Amino acid sequence: MKKIDRILFGIVLLTGFFSTAVPDARGDTFGFLYSGGVFTPIGVPGATVTALNGINSSGQIVGSSSFGGFLYTGGAFTAITAPDGSIADANAINDSGQIVGQEYHYSTTYGTDVADGFLDIDGVFTTIDFPGAFQTVALGINDNGQIVGLYDETYLGVRNGFLYSGGVFTTISFPGSDYTGVSGINNAGQIVGGSIDAAGMGRSFLYNDGIFTTIDVPGSDLTGVHSINDSGQIVGYYVSNGDVAAFLYSGGVFTTISFPGTTYTEARGINDSGQIVGDFQSSSNPLSPAPEPGSFLLMGSGVALLFAMTGCKMNSRERKRAKKS
Repeated sequence: MKKIDRILFGIVLLTGFFSTAVPDARGDTFGFLYSGGVFTPIGVPGATVTALNGINSSGQIVGSSSFGGFLYTGGAFTAITAPDGSIADANAINDSGQIVGQEYHYSTTYGTDVADGFLDIDGVFTTIDFPGAFQTVALGINDNGQIVGLYDETYLGVRNGFLYSGGVFTTISFPGSDYTGVSGINNAGQIVGGSIDAAGMGRSFLYNDGIFTTIDVPGSDLTGVHSINDSGQIVGYYVSNGDVAAFLYSGGVFTTISFPGTTYTEARGINDSGQIVGDFQSSSNPLSPAPEPGSFLLMGSGVALLFAMTGCKMNSRERKRAKKS
């Protein structure tokens, strides 16, 4: 595993762990559903960035765009906003339709956006913040209501993963790391995530019964993991010679998943049927026909087309950059 830039890694750790889906020279970012060996591109109308972050067994999908978080079901987008109208990102959804993610508020003290985790049950938001932490991001939830994510102890300080279960937070930290984030959990309590140590060495892992097992795509420069289903299948992405490809890890075998004709694909979520969601970057629009703008509905506090995004689960600073591109 090669060393990577510490600051970059810190940014992508917050935005969904190793997440990099911000528009670049490859083009705009679109979401995809991969089912039965077939890719279906999905994009929020008018957005330069759409990332699909999670999918449940009913096929309900949550994600983020350059306009904010959303629920995608039945071919329609429903925007997800915090009760106070703040931009929110939706990171995962369980089979009961419970959604976790983070909302953002600007800190005048630190001059930056700060994240608060949330649990959304039928439009009712509950804050999920690690006690005393500077910021918290909720990244995964299983059908038992157990939530995983990450928190910063202080501004630009140590970052740890967490498990929130039965009202109790438990810290998860990869041995010897300065930064740890956990992004997915299945019903057996198996957890996936990643870490970075003081030397800038990044590692992805499976955490099960208190034991860390590293996950590395053979020959890759970097491996990132996002999600795990009840069969123990894991999805994520790897970097090789500058290209980014998604993978499925099942039964000890890595299978590459790349949207045809692209050099950037990232898998973010997998359900128990093996359906996979994620995003890819393309210089051409693969959506044909384009979804009607009317299919994007507002939900929450009634903010007028706030959506007029970690990464993807990305923070609002990245969202602003996406809008300018």
